[in-house]
Amino acid sequence: MLGQAKVQRLYRVVTIVFLGLVGLTFGGVVYAGWSRTIITVTPKRTALTTSFPITVSPDPSTATGVRGTVTKTTRTASATAKPSDVGLSVPAHARGTITLHNEGSAAQSLATQTRLQATSGVIVRIAERVIVPAGGTVDVTAVADPLGAEGEIAPGRLTIVALRPANQQLIYGTVAEAFTGGLEPRSGTLSVDELTKTSNEAQSQISAAVGADQPGRLVVLRPQEVATDPKPDVPSAEYQVTVTVEVLDIRYETESLRRLVEQSLTAQLGDDQELVTIGQPELTFDQQPTLESALVTAKARGQAELSATSAMIQPQRFVGLDRQAILVALLGSNLIESAEVQISPRWRRHAPSEAARIEVRLQRAS
Repeated sequence: MLGQAKVQRLYRVVTIVFLGLVGLTFGGVVYAGWSRTIITVTPKRTALTTSFPITVSPDPSTATGVRGTVTKTTRTASATAKPSDVGLSVPAHARGTITLHNEGSAAQSLATQTRLQATSGVIVRIAERVIVPAGGTVDVTAVADPLGAEGEIAPGRLTIVALRPANQQLIYGTVAEAFTGGLEPRSGTLSVDELTKTSNEAQSQISAAVGADQPGRLVVLRPQEVATDPKPDVPSAEYQVTVTVEVLDIRYETESLRRLVEQSLTAQLGDDQELVTIGQPELTFDQQPTLESALVTAKARGQAELSATSAMIQPQRFVGLDRQAILVALLGSNLIESAEVQISPRWRRHAPSEAARIEVRLQRAS
């Protein structure tokens, strides 16, 4: 009986150990089955540019043709220009009216340029020959000798320099209103810079009236004539500048243009890249071959990134690789900015042996 009990206890221990080993083995297999690898890849963006000619016409027949219309009109606008030196005062000879008095008994003749002296000492000269009758007066225009404000003499009595002192008391001049014109505003001519600035202002009026470029529309202003009134070399306080402009209104199908841009940018892609952004095309006018068509240049930008179908990020590439080996394989490419690798359970050093347990996530820049 004692021996049989010992055998039973031994069998029980062996059974427990066996079941424990089986449980550990099964648990390890199940635990290992949970193993997964998540690889997050952030690709680099590559800037792309393209520039190519297109023809806008009602019935495009070329590979780079875009359906559209071209309308031509003529517009005019005017702006006022003022020479920069207008308004600056320059010295001049002041002018005024003198009343000549003759209190003597005989008429007095005075020649042109006869000098009279004001109480301030300023000399003025009469502008014409006059005869002052006895006991009478004569009004005459006079011009001051000195330039500037000094010649603007005030009202008062003037002495005729050429007469004898006795006659100066009988024959003399008076000024009722002060002389003016000693300082005159300058009238300049229109410089090239001033003409250019004003003509640009006039053209801006036309541009505002016809509207700006927008998707599906290109506006071209072609100056035809710039005229001024008076002529630029004629001194004047201001000039009327009139601009005549030919306006080309080019309308085109945006989707057709976008397809051409996409084709041009796609042709620049590498084997492992795909196009992720396309910028708004910019058009510049080249020429108008016919009345109904226009030749323009289209310029556009885009961005490319690593393609989701690229062989370098397919799960089977990473089967059996540990974290470090995965990073080395990814970061060796100039198309990848950064990468992160998460392997579960954490204690495992290797990725699962099946591609189905590897997930690659492409994290594109916003």
